[in-house]
Amino acid sequence: MNKKYLTKQEIQAYYKIPAIRKTIIKDLCEVHRIKQNAIAKIMGTTEASVSQYIKGNRRKEIGFIEDIKIKKVTDMIAEHYKQGKEIDMKKTIENLAEVVQYGIRRKRYGR
Repeated sequence: MNKKYLTKQEIQAYYKIPAIRKTIIKDLCEVHRIKQNAIAKIMGTTEASVSQYIKGNRRKEIGFIEDIKIKKVTDMIAEHYKQGKEIDMKKTIENLAEVVQYGIRRKRYGR
């Protein structure tokens, strides 16, 4: 059996960063009531991408152990948006991916 082990960078690119983006997008939409077109501009992506993240089509759930860090960053993003300030989202998400711990929710069979 040939097992493939992912590097730290691959884990970040395939799992953590998309999950962080999803968490931020859903929070900006649902909690802060920012419209999808504005979220797309903030996040540097398309409205279609934002819609897919909100509907759950883009990234499956990953449970973050430190949701509070993401929540604080989302609150800061919303505040900057309301004040008309710009944010470097790429750098913000990369920094979050470095510090946030996560656990993938797995379905357990036979229990």
